[in-house]
Amino acid sequence: FADLTLTRPDWPLVAVMPWRVSLNLHEHDGAQTLRATFDARSYDPDAVRRFAGRLMAFVDEASREPGAPLRKLLEPSALPG
Repeated sequence: FADLTLTRPDWPLVAVMPWRVSLNLHEHDGAQTLRATFDARSYDPDAVRRFAGRLMAFVDEASREPGAPLRKLLEPSALPG
């Protein structure tokens, strides 16, 4: 996931987002994709990018070690800054 990129969606945006953020993680043909839809009035886009990067790093690490305890997967050394 080192090449994580964010793009504008090409699907219609939802008019009402009760929690002002939506994350959808998909796997297709061996590639994992995280879609983040959020209210930019409530969330800083750079903060969402950092969170998405950390979430994808966590998912990547968990998929490499499915039996690892959460405390190991959440260690600061396992996730990007």
